[in-house]
Amino acid sequence: MNNFTEHLKMRGLKPNHRVWIDHLQEVVTFPLWSFPLLGKSRLIGYQRYNWQEVKIRNNCGKYYTWLTDDSKDRGCYGLDNCYGHGPLFVVEGIWDSLRVVNCYFDCLALLTCSPCKNMRAHLRQLAGKRPIVALCDNDENKSGLRLKSAADYFFVVPDPYKDVNEIPHDVCFNWLTEVRKMVQ
Repeated sequence: MNNFTEHLKMRGLKPNHRVWIDHLQEVVTFPLWSFPLLGKSRLIGYQRYNWQEVKIRNNCGKYYTWLTDDSKDRGCYGLDNCYGHGPLFVVEGIWDSLRVVNCYFDCLALLTCSPCKNMRAHLRQLAGKRPIVALCDNDENKSGLRLKSAADYFFVVPDPYKDVNEIPHDVCFNWLTEVRKMVQ
């Protein structure tokens, strides 16, 4: 196993997750889907993850996200991981959603901590009667708390972790189990 494969395994990527992996370039591409409209969702973009690059906020480097112009308010990752039972967890990033899904809970990555009104409406429609639970990043400037606008409940990632993907699997499973008890 090479460093790239080991890195993906450590981040929580499993063979059942829907991604495209380019082992030669060592890049992972995550498909982004629209929220279902009239019962159908469609492929509207992708997020590329280049593990060897530096993380930069302006859509280059480690992460590059592309969405069609008419779909910027509907892009999400993880619709295929939502089975319709228990709360619907929402997070900002794809790796965070994979950590939650690996703990056997439904989760969507919204790719923003500030979901617009349209996205919140789509999310409510998708969740139906289930509670929507935002798992907010534990960051210094509290920008992760803006995700709570899309949810019925919100919880901040416990110290000493900054985001859900940093939490070890067993600790995350126990935390999410407790969160589920509080919202149901």
